[in-house]
Amino acid sequence: MIERAITEKDHYSRFYKHNERLAKSWEEFATQYSAKIDGIVNGSILEFTTVFCFQEKQVTIKAIRQHSNNKAGPHYNYVITKNTIIKIEPLKLKEQYWRIRKHSTLLEMFLKLNNHCAPFYFDNSYSIISKSRVNERMLFNSGFWEFLSSLSEIRRISYKNELFEIEYFNFLGPRNVKALLNYTLEKYRV
Repeated sequence: MIERAITEKDHYSRFYKHNERLAKSWEEFATQYSAKIDGIVNGSILEFTTVFCFQEKQVTIKAIRQHSNNKAGPHYNYVITKNTIIKIEPLKLKEQYWRIRKHSTLLEMFLKLNNHCAPFYFDNSYSIISKSRVNERMLFNSGFWEFLSSLSEIRRISYKNELFEIEYFNFLGPRNVKALLNYTLEKYRV
């Protein structure tokens, strides 16, 4: 279960009330799928990890939502750090190893130096990094990419040794995660 580590001021905090609602929804999700869930919630943070089996696949979800005084997130005016990482294994895809990352100036420089990087054709702000030249159209179809990117802003996607991992710049709720799992496992059944 998600541990409640509240202080006296958290009882009146709108951040705590929101974090508490999210924690309860994730605990209900964990109960529904007989999942193990560990984490902490208070007025400034909600962080948890859950592991469960879904359609004979092991799924691990790590999420954090933290209020901070520092600027955080993909935009300069964010004061809440939000992140969700979803891992599904085993999952069989056509290529053995690849990563898709959001562009940054450092990545732009790396792309110019390394000839094993190809632009990802679905969105100009992402690049695919692979050990070998990859036919981007073979990774997954555009409908799947559109579905993944419709949930939230993607930070990174990777696939290695039958482990599919996707990281979002946002805190996804149980409904979105369930839709993601259903759609992914429908498209890529073993």
